[in-house]
Amino acid sequence: MAEPREQELKLRLASQEEYDALTKDPSFGEMLDTVLQENHYFDSADLEIARGGAIFRVRRFQDSRLVLGFKAGFEDPERPGFFDSVEVESEISGEIFDAAHSDARALIDSGTPAALAMTKRFPDIELRYLGMLHTRRERRQLGDLLVELDHVTFPGGDEGFEVEVETPEPEVARVTLKAELERRGIPLRAQAQTKLEQFLRQTGAFDVIEASFSEGKREGGESSSPR
Repeated sequence: MAEPREQELKLRLASQEEYDALTKDPSFGEMLDTVLQENHYFDSADLEIARGGAIFRVRRFQDSRLVLGFKAGFEDPERPGFFDSVEVESEISGEIFDAAHSDARALIDSGTPAALAMTKRFPDIELRYLGMLHTRRERRQLGDLLVELDHVTFPGGDEGFEVEVETPEPEVARVTLKAELERRGIPLRAQAQTKLEQFLRQTGAFDVIEASFSEGKREGGESSSPR
């Protein structure tokens, strides 16, 4: 059975002011909801998962729901900001999540589809906890597009702002979003970095993987096979 995929166009906003220009404008789509989440990342000491262009994380939502996720792939070099990735998600219990902070192997032992997708690619990995970032996600319906506006807070307090749209037709979405952004004085900028890559840069860990990560992006990784 084929693994589930996520096809997503990611755009970067340069400031809180640009983010507010969208979130405080009632004409920018129909407001649906706001989702608060913590993103807890796990990897080996030498960042084997990240070096392979993948992410292994637990998302904790404001309703206390916990979702273990494995995601693999790089940005499509032919379509800036577009990620076509394998993404496998599984709900886990609070007991598993709590145990994983002291022994990350609890996530592997969960035997969930997300854990199995990760170990299929990294069978002998020794997991450890990397850390966490916070995301405030506002969701809006803009015509046929479900738009997610993310305000990300990294360890140490640095912030980032993004626009994300799940779509199999990134160039169609890009045209729509370009018009909407430029109407509000915001240039369209592709976001080439995942939140994990930004997290690793913020924490100073990215130097460990930069060479292999850049090589994977140039070759397309799982994204070109497809990913």
